[in-house]
Amino acid sequence: MALAVLCCVLLLLAGNFAASVEREHSGPRSANCALYHLPGCAKNLDPVCGSDLLTYPNECYLCTKIWKEGRDIKVIREEPC
Repeated sequence: MALAVLCCVLLLLAGNFAASVEREHSGPRSANCALYHLPGCAKNLDPVCGSDLLTYPNECYLCTKIWKEGRDIKVIREEPC
């Protein structure tokens, strides 16, 4: 039983690691602004780095800037610039 639990945990960790490596090397991506009810954003801190080299508190704030200024700003990293 313990071996089965250990195998499941290792598989989950391997999947999370593979997903994080893929995100790091996938290049710039468009923000998924359809997920948010602009202009209001949650205040959760999940920083993203925009292609304008500014750090946004989360993707919603980046979408707000895109919406207000009509600029095409991509997410270049899922972390601060």
